[in-house]
Amino acid sequence: MKKRKKKSFLLFVCVIVVMSACVYCSLPSKKIEPENVENKTQADVQEEAEETSEIEEMIEAYFKGRPVRDIPENADFSSFLKGSFARRGKNFALLAQSYENVLKTDPQNNDIKSALFTYFMLAGDIKKSAVYAEQALQVQPDNMMAKVVKLTEAIKNANYDEALSITEKLSPTHDAFLVPVAKAWIYTGQKDLESAINSLDSIQMKELKSVQLLFKGMIYDYFGKPKQAAEFYNKLMQTADFKNVRVLMLLQEFENRTHLITDKDGLKKAYATVEEESFISKEMMSQNRTGEKPLSMQEGMSWALFDLSSLLVHSGELELSLCYAQMARYLNPKSSVIHLYVGEVLEFMELYDQANDLYAKVSAKQNIYLSSKMRTVLNLIKTKQYDDAEKIVLSLLKAYPNVPLFYMTLGDIYRENAKYEQALLNYDKALAFVSADDKQVAPVYFYKGICYDLMNDNAKALGFYEKALQLDAQNPTYLNYVGYSWLEENKNIPEALTLIQKAVSKSPNNGTILDSLGWAYFMMEDYEKALGILERAVSLEAGNAVINSHLGDVYWKLKRYREAKFQWSHAATLKQESSPKLLSELSDKLANGLKK
Repeated sequence: MKKRKKKSFLLFVCVIVVMSACVYCSLPSKKIEPENVENKTQADVQEEAEETSEIEEMIEAYFKGRPVRDIPENADFSSFLKGSFARRGKNFALLAQSYENVLKTDPQNNDIKSALFTYFMLAGDIKKSAVYAEQALQVQPDNMMAKVVKLTEAIKNANYDEALSITEKLSPTHDAFLVPVAKAWIYTGQKDLESAINSLDSIQMKELKSVQLLFKGMIYDYFGKPKQAAEFYNKLMQTADFKNVRVLMLLQEFENRTHLITDKDGLKKAYATVEEESFISKEMMSQNRTGEKPLSMQEGMSWALFDLSSLLVHSGELELSLCYAQMARYLNPKSSVIHLYVGEVLEFMELYDQANDLYAKVSAKQNIYLSSKMRTVLNLIKTKQYDDAEKIVLSLLKAYPNVPLFYMTLGDIYRENAKYEQALLNYDKALAFVSADDKQVAPVYFYKGICYDLMNDNAKALGFYEKALQLDAQNPTYLNYVGYSWLEENKNIPEALTLIQKAVSKSPNNGTILDSLGWAYFMMEDYEKALGILERAVSLEAGNAVINSHLGDVYWKLKRYREAKFQWSHAATLKQESSPKLLSELSDKLANGLKK
């Protein structure tokens, strides 16, 4: 199956903190009655009834199993409700502000007192988070995350004795990474090189060897000992963990300044490779003046928090990852990498407007200005704010008329907004700036194919899919689109199967690619083999109408008629995922079965 593609851009987890669920527990048990419903439509009445039910559920959950206590007469009930809805929508700034108002009117509300610091941390206000972390520790003396916030604030203010004291109070789960690294940077702030290195030597896990090498190099460099720093940086380059934007920027800056990197060609090659991976990395790395060399112990500690955040993203702990990312940004607000990373975590959480609010803070003088603008545009596309996205790209093109990515992005905006002719025009403008055989333009040909596909010009669509595949023969999406297009044309069936099998090998958990594989076997009348593959595809893409329809077809061929009709009926309910043509086909199948 061809999916309408949208534009989009380990070691271990040292800390697992269960976020406290903040439920305001001092409200009167009063049933909220709906407003007068005269002159209101049935839809209005239904919407208000649902909202009333939601509020009542909050209140019930609020009181359930909780001891009775005196409730302040001025308890801010409206702010509690505002905060509760903000929590559901992950509007962290509004959530923190609302629950802060509640706590001011009900200072004995321990649920809010123990969790409010977390919400300020998620909103990026670490200074205020540290204030409420102190209150949280009064309620929960073993709240480790509150201690980490206090540690971050102490390091920010260079309160070394307090910071060291806090590290001694962290749980054993922090000992593997956070405690030794934090101590190392605290000792660095105290100008105690020996203690800093000894602290890093206490890191025992083999998986953290590269981290240990990195921080030793950074600390020796900080103390003005480049030869010792080079010893550890050169060892780091012998591992597989140095090829990321931030580390490469640091190593390149060190090499430019000292010329002490042994494998100069390896560094140059890795730097160039990562620089070309995306527009964002290219903008940062091509303007690498000072690199990411830590100029203070606060900036050094930000690396540790950044690394923890990265690990938590990979484990799916997105809110906790955002907490660490915000603390890293607090300690190192000038780091372009951290700034963009915080936005990226917000994007992972699908908080596109909040990410864009962050990107809007980047000035035109900063070296990540264009990257921030492009990320903003991509988020506006995801949220279907096409006019706003178009305005930004057009303004960029006025200032930078020779950047092919801007024309391609403008094409994406028009394609997503079903303006296919305008999209094709801008894709052609993008192609005019680069060689037609450059692998980097494969996506442009692919998206031209998508436009023609959506314009029902299958022959032209297939031609551009094939062109994209010629330039990037290992791309599973291109393999799938060409293979499935051949299936739709009922030609080159064995070759189509080969392409799709290759796509599956590269992306085995992609439901749309598995659908193509199942459909290939269907067309070859191997229904038993098609069955298992399509059932797996449906389990991965349960809301996809085409895949559900295909599974129904297989059931019919296997004479499992009732299951076939159920699958077709289900597919017909997925109207947002269905084309008029597919809906017509499903209606015919439900009425007449599958025609031979």
